[in-house]
Amino acid sequence: MGVVERDLHEVRATLSRLEPIIIRIDAQIPHLATKADLAGKPSHAYLWGVLAVLVAAYGCGLAALAVIR
Repeated sequence: MGVVERDLHEVRATLSRLEPIIIRIDAQIPHLATKADLAGKPSHAYLWGVLAVLVAAYGCGLAALAVIR
């Protein structure tokens, strides 16, 4: 058996031991987000934009209160 064949045999043995572990991990944490879940999530730029609009509206409200008094 050559070096490549021996290494390939070791890789296959390692993968066969890892497969049940991965299946158990997947069964324990099914609540992780999928790609479809992440597609509907708003971007950071959108959230910062909303925050900027809210701060600007608050500032306008304070300015209006100052003018009224």
